[in-house]
Amino acid sequence: MAGIVTYMGPAGISFNKPQPFEYTYEYFKKMVINFEKNITIEDSETFAEDLYFLREDSNHRIIQPNKKKIIGMV
Repeated sequence: MAGIVTYMGPAGISFNKPQPFEYTYEYFKKMVINFEKNITIEDSETFAEDLYFLREDSNHRIIQPNKKKIIGMV
């Protein structure tokens, strides 16, 4: 093993603009900050996929309930 660590995840702006997502930050913290192993990733209760940055009122996200059940393991 080369010991190389890679990261593919939310950009830094995802944590603060325009509204932070607790779910995203908690998993980021577990994997990147605390280096936890064998994490079970469960789906969030809500999500946003709106193009808030293209709207004139870009200071909020349009939050929707998450109906999918996606579970992964890292």
